[in-house]
Amino acid sequence: GILCRLYFFDFLQVPHTVIKLMIGVIIGIIARYRNLDLFQDMIKKWVDINPEVLRVIFIPILIFNCAFNTDVHVLQREFWQVITLAGLGTCISAFLTNLLLLNLLPYNWDWPLRVAMGAVINA
Repeated sequence: GILCRLYFFDFLQVPHTVIKLMIGVIIGIIARYRNLDLFQDMIKKWVDINPEVLRVIFIPILIFNCAFNTDVHVLQREFWQVITLAGLGTCISAFLTNLLLLNLLPYNWDWPLRVAMGAVINA
């Protein structure tokens, strides 16, 4: 993550989370079409992970990151706009992502987990 932020952020001018996502997609594509045992084992472990572990580990990290990087003065000045747009927009997009996850992924996740995953993906 640090290397992405140091080297690719200035070059590509996109957020480091997008760069990390693209690196993960590239690794996944390479692992799918090449017989790389290291990546196959790693991907198998991630596919078989308990969804509760994802919820417990990643959501606090995302909340802390957003809270730590928030400019309090701007938030106080534009509070109602943030609540209206971000709150309602995240709820709508989380619900739509919930429907996509229900139809596209082969996991038997329950409704609250799909909504949480939709909120994480859309945040």
